[in-house]
Amino acid sequence: MAQIYPQKENLTDVPYSEIRVYELLEKLPDTFYVFHSVQWIKRGSKWKSTWKENDFLILNKNLGALVLEVKGGEIECHGGVFHQINSETHEVSLLNPAKKNDPLSQAIDGIYHYRKLIAQIADRLDDRFPVEAAVWFSSCKVNHKIDSFPLKYREVSGAVLGDEAFLKGSKAINDVFDFYQNYGKVDITDEEFQKILDLIATDFELITAPAARKGELDHAF
Repeated sequence: MAQIYPQKENLTDVPYSEIRVYELLEKLPDTFYVFHSVQWIKRGSKWKSTWKENDFLILNKNLGALVLEVKGGEIECHGGVFHQINSETHEVSLLNPAKKNDPLSQAIDGIYHYRKLIAQIADRLDDRFPVEAAVWFSSCKVNHKIDSFPLKYREVSGAVLGDEAFLKGSKAINDVFDFYQNYGKVDITDEEFQKILDLIATDFELITAPAARKGELDHAF
């Protein structure tokens, strides 16, 4: 089973569209590391900074990384703009590629961020460990509609998944890596891969400082 961070005992607060993907990603081999709901900050040229979030970041030492965005509900596309319709509330959200708030733009934002981070670890590491983008419209069938998608989605059609991809199980993720022809591109050491994992989420332990502990004891006394 894949190693997923953070481990979730309760998925009630996670959208159903992401739960389906989460449960599938859990079944990947243990060579895969999956990070759910990864937040990072995009710094502006002056003082403005914007918090960003990617639904999933998937890493494999031999294949590289995927930044995966998941969208549920019904999807319509008019004039190059996606209309996401909530299945329960029928609320409509506009996902406009021109404004870069559509799922592929969000994933592309993520790949540039992680490539930049990885480049700081070792010389040319961002070239030796590819980070690519993927989108999963988890409630809709996509295959027969992809030719009607905006151009940038058609350019990465093998990384645009729909409801039908669940029938493949975890092979759906391997197919995306195959689409990008990642196998054979990766050239990193075990140590470099561990540094990448540590960069994203490392284990740590915070120990009570002696002064604080003494204060607790004095207060209790």
